[in-house]
Amino acid sequence: MWSWGANSERQLGDGTTTDQLRPRIVPGLSGVKLIAASGSSNYAVLADGTVLAWGANGLGQLGNGSTAESIVPVAVAGLSDVIEIAAGLQHVLARKRDGTVWGWSWGGNAGELGSGSDIVVSRAAHVAELSAIQQIAAGHFVSAFVQEDGQVLMGGKNSIGQLGDGTFALRPNLGLVVNSIADGFLSLGSGVASKVAPSLGVTFFVTASGGITETHASVSAVIRFNPSDNGRYGSVFVTALVPSGSLGTTPIGDNYSKNVFAAQPRQLAAASTCPAPVNQLTLVQLTPTGWQTVVNGQLLPYASGVLGDQLAAQTILSGVDTTVLKGAEFCVGYGTSVQTMMENGNIRAVATIPGANTTGTCVVGGTLTMGVSVAPGWNLLGNPINQRMGVVERFGDASKVNSVWRWDTVNANWQFYSPSLSAVDLQNYTTAQGFGVLSEISAGDGYWVHAKKQADLGTQCGQAINLRQSSLSTGWNLVSTASTVSAKDFNLSLSTTPPTAGQVPVNMTSLWAWDANQSNWYFFAPSLEAQGDGALSDYIKSKGYEDFMNSGKTLGNGIGIWVNRP
Repeated sequence: MWSWGANSERQLGDGTTTDQLRPRIVPGLSGVKLIAASGSSNYAVLADGTVLAWGANGLGQLGNGSTAESIVPVAVAGLSDVIEIAAGLQHVLARKRDGTVWGWSWGGNAGELGSGSDIVVSRAAHVAELSAIQQIAAGHFVSAFVQEDGQVLMGGKNSIGQLGDGTFALRPNLGLVVNSIADGFLSLGSGVASKVAPSLGVTFFVTASGGITETHASVSAVIRFNPSDNGRYGSVFVTALVPSGSLGTTPIGDNYSKNVFAAQPRQLAAASTCPAPVNQLTLVQLTPTGWQTVVNGQLLPYASGVLGDQLAAQTILSGVDTTVLKGAEFCVGYGTSVQTMMENGNIRAVATIPGANTTGTCVVGGTLTMGVSVAPGWNLLGNPINQRMGVVERFGDASKVNSVWRWDTVNANWQFYSPSLSAVDLQNYTTAQGFGVLSEISAGDGYWVHAKKQADLGTQCGQAINLRQSSLSTGWNLVSTASTVSAKDFNLSLSTTPPTAGQVPVNMTSLWAWDANQSNWYFFAPSLEAQGDGALSDYIKSKGYEDFMNSGKTLGNGIGIWVNRP
């Protein structure tokens, strides 16, 4: 390996601090297979998959657990079997042979390392949510990851649209890149449709244009309404969290929670509510007469009419001075009412003004508090909150719970947990039965709990997620959604093209929900509904099931559902 150029921070690895005008061999290195260079630190992957680094280390760039620079190559601690490396300006990524990705140094925009945090990481740490990765890249405060199925994940800075998600909004965690026509996600694979985890999906697509600088911002957004919403009468809402008193609005105080949207987090079972982030921002809204502070939770539409092309394009910022808007976040949403917008999660951040930390994300969006309660016997529950649920922490009381089960759609197999079994016994039992060990319930998953008695098992709190067709695989899916919709409307929401008036779209074969109190199934099949003449209700009666439509039973509310897709 050879190096040359500036050397004030020991980045040439030659044991000196002298700049070099010609290439010089880096001493002590042999068997080098891959190299990468960042701002003032450099990396070499050896034939055995270990990684050496040298140069600047004030932000933990060398990954050896310290912040002391090194004049010669040193080993990145605890890292082996590396087959790809990528260095950004101030962060580093390494991909192992097993498809996992590891990162270290500084995630200054909270998303480069997938951690949602901007702390210095001086040792290689597993990048959460990532597995089966086939390619990585790192740039100026941005990271990219190509999955084996061809989908592309990105995280980091987004002020000029680097993340490819159609917005200029800061995103603390990884997200999927949107395709060129903004009706789905980019795939570099063979064209086979990929399943999108609910935590990575979006409730609707949007394309922002314009730009944001340190002094000015002009941003417009074009909404792609969901096919099931096209043609309905509704409204578009534009909101923002801004420094108090900016945009000509009235200062309300230093904590936006004093002035939050009136539709509070939805209480499902527990008395506690989501803690409001403490923030120096105020909730405001764009109205036909300009920006106004949201007072007493009264959210006003920016435009109303038939949801279609005429309402799709909205100008949010037009040459606005950004020097007084550091950290402000601008959001656009729509619905047939404010309540439906919130319940369906149809609101997205489209622009963030760099310069200060923003702790809220479209605070008028769907946030809920959900108590996890079980009845004796079998309970079919769901996790409609955008965070993982630890199974041991939630269901580890053997006096209340016999077992927990999750259907693994990818492997067409069950994952199992029982609090009465030790870790060794659990592993032995699942191996003997051909099951997987269940350790967590992912966002959007449904799951079974076999309970010994009536019990409250704690409270979840966070951002609500709502399923779309891209979250479902062909065949059986055990899932959950936050949206309190009927079975009929859920089927409609899975449409990828506008439904034909008067016809029932068949977006799924059947839908099932278990009622623990009645020990019976609720059933819905759009193909039977489409037949008319009571075909659906007659079938339900003949099987002794419960009827979604006649009973008014809705999805959401923390229940799990089985969805069979053709």
